[in-house]
Amino acid sequence: MKLCTSLFAICIGLLCLACDPSASESENSGTESNSLEDNNVILETGASKWYTYEGTVPCADCEGIKMELRLENKPNKKERAYELLETYLKTDEGNRSFEYQGIYEVTYGLEEEPDAMVITLWDQNNSIVKSFVQEQSGNLTMLNQQNKRIKSPLNYSLEKK
Repeated sequence: MKLCTSLFAICIGLLCLACDPSASESENSGTESNSLEDNNVILETGASKWYTYEGTVPCADCEGIKMELRLENKPNKKERAYELLETYLKTDEGNRSFEYQGIYEVTYGLEEEPDAMVITLWDQNNSIVKSFVQEQSGNLTMLNQQNKRIKSPLNYSLEKK
């Protein structure tokens, strides 16, 4: 009887260990180090602060989409918040603004750029809002829905402020 009780306790313990809480970073984030390059500002350590990126990206049926993206740098890296304001300029109904909030995830690697840092914005329903790649300049460039660079002569960049 003691053997059955011990085996039951071990099984329960193993089940508890197998239940891993969801994380805001992919498993590839283990390549981070404390000596990050200067352009990886959103992964700096220290006090929590916000970084702002702004730009106007192309729009199919308006003058452009003015975007203001704020990313929170949180040293413990459990959850990083973002705020995104998109304003569709000069639509038939005038300027129309939409706000998004949630958490963002940092992963590494694009199809032909294995070291590229990708920032994915998630909403409260665990749906992807947008994805960006951080450039050497520190600016962010929007990716398409397949997480690939948009092949266009038009500007899809947000400048770090």
